[in-house]
Amino acid sequence: MAESRGIYRFDHFRLDPWRGVLARDDGKELHLRPKSFALLQMLLDHPGRLFGREELLEALWPDVIVTDDSLTQCIGDLRQALGARAAEVLRTVPRRGYRLSAEVSMEVVEPAAAEPRTSAAPAPREGPLLARRDTLQLQPLRTPPGDEAGAQFAQALMSELTAELVRCDGLRVIAGTDTRPDTYRLIGEARCTPTEIRVLLQLEDIRSGTVFWADRLVVPAEQAADLPDSLVMPLATAIDLQIDRKSLRRARLKPAETLSARELCLLGRELHQHGTEAATVAARELFARSGTIDPGYAAAHAWHAFTLMRVLTYGWDGQNLDEAREEALRLSRFAVELEPESALCLSALAFSLSLCERWDEALETAHAALRSGRMAPGTRTACGEVMAAAGQPKEAVRILREAVSLDSHAPPRPHAILGRALLLAGKPEEALDALRRCAARLSDYAPCFRTMVVAAYEAGAIDDARMALREVARLQPNWIPGEQPIFWFLRQPRDIERFETAFRAVQRLDAAMTTGRLLNSGTTRS
Repeated sequence: MAESRGIYRFDHFRLDPWRGVLARDDGKELHLRPKSFALLQMLLDHPGRLFGREELLEALWPDVIVTDDSLTQCIGDLRQALGARAAEVLRTVPRRGYRLSAEVSMEVVEPAAAEPRTSAAPAPREGPLLARRDTLQLQPLRTPPGDEAGAQFAQALMSELTAELVRCDGLRVIAGTDTRPDTYRLIGEARCTPTEIRVLLQLEDIRSGTVFWADRLVVPAEQAADLPDSLVMPLATAIDLQIDRKSLRRARLKPAETLSARELCLLGRELHQHGTEAATVAARELFARSGTIDPGYAAAHAWHAFTLMRVLTYGWDGQNLDEAREEALRLSRFAVELEPESALCLSALAFSLSLCERWDEALETAHAALRSGRMAPGTRTACGEVMAAAGQPKEAVRILREAVSLDSHAPPRPHAILGRALLLAGKPEEALDALRRCAARLSDYAPCFRTMVVAAYEAGAIDDARMALREVARLQPNWIPGEQPIFWFLRQPRDIERFETAFRAVQRLDAAMTTGRLLNSGTTRS
C-alpha cells in the first residue's frame, strides 16, 4: 500500500525527487549535487517563470550568507548535466536571472513501479513549495533606560523562550533583522516595578505589517530570578499555536497549486481534527500530496500515518487490516528515520506500534517522544492515547490534562480521548464530563459516543447511556457490538470485557424501556 509519487518529465529528461535521480530518457542517470538538484526542481515547479538571482539564493541557502559564485556553480552543474540540450532547456536572461523554457509534465508512478529511494538521495531544498517550517524572528525585549532588573529578566526570559521554541517541529527560530515576507517576528518590552515585572509580547506578520497576537505577563518579583516552566512552556506553546493558525489562515486563501508542503499539512491537520470519515479521507490526500512534493518532509509522512491509523481503528474504507497496519508502520518509521528526535514522528510510530499490538515498543516510543522536548498539544494527546490503551491510564490522564490546558482553544477530540483515559482509570463521572464537552462541539464523532455509552452506564446515567447508544447507531449503523471487537485498541482483556459488558447492558435496558413504552402507549390507546 505504498503511496504513488510524482516524476517530472521535461525535454528529454526525467527527475525523480523520491529517489533523488535526474536521468535521460534512455535511462542514463546524471549526477547532480544536492543544491543543483534542488535548483532544478524549483525551476521545474514553475516552468517559464523568471527567477532573479537574489530569490534563488534566498530559497536555496536560507539563513546562510553565500556569494553569487555558489549559484553560478549550480547553474554550471545543470548545464553540464543537460549537455547539448542545456541551451534549449535553461535560459539566462542577462542581468535579470534564469528560467526553465521546456514544457514540464508530471508522471504519476504507482506503487508497483516505484523503486526504493536511495540513501544517497539529496534532501529537497527549502523553496517556496517545499517550505517545511515557519520562520520566527526573535528580537531582544525593550526595557526602560536604567532598568537593570527588567533588562536582566528580559534577557533570561528570551533565552528560556528560545530554548523552548527551537524544539517546535514547525518553527525555524532566528535572531536578527531578517525581513523576508514569509517571516514572523516576536517583539516586546519588559518593565520592572518594586513588586512585579510586567511584560508585553507581540507577534507581527512582516508580510502585512500587522500585529496578530499579543499577551501581557505579570511576574511577581520573587519569581524573576528563577523562571518556572509553568510560565515559559505555556508561552512557547501559545506562540507556536498562534503562528500555526496565522499560517493556516494564509493557506486557506491561496490557490491549491501554490500551496507549500507545510501549508498542505496545516490544512490536513485542520480537517483531521473534525474526526469524520470524509474529513479524514480529505486530510489523508493532503498529507500524501505534501509528502509527494517534498519526500523528505517527515511531518507529512507522520500525519499521513495518523490518518491511515484512524481509518483502521474506525473500520472505514473496507481496507485489509493487516496491510493497513503495515503501511501505517512503514510511514511512521520512515518519518522517524527522517527526523529521529521529532516528537510528532515518534508519537506516530508509538501509535502505529500499538495498532500492531507491539505494546512494550509502543510505550517505550511514546516515552521517548515525551522526552524529546517541547511537544505540541496534539502530539501529547497521541502519546496519552497510546498509554491509556496500553494499560497506563493514570499517567495518560496527567499527560492529556496537560495537553488540554496548554491550548485554551483546544479542538474537541482531546476531551474525548481524556474521557476515555479517565474511564479506564476508574473515574466514570469525570470521564462523562469530558465526553460531554466533546459531544457538544463534535456531534459526528462516533468514538466519543462509544466511550460515553460505557462511562454513562458506570456512572448510573442511564438516559445518557441510551442517548449515546443511539448516536452510535446513527453514525455507524453497521457497527454491531458483540459481533466485532469493541475497542480492540486496548491491551488488557479486562478492559475489553468491561466495555462489552456495558454495551450489552445498555442495549438490553434500551430495548426493555422502548418495548415498555410501546406497550404502555398501546394500552392507553385501547
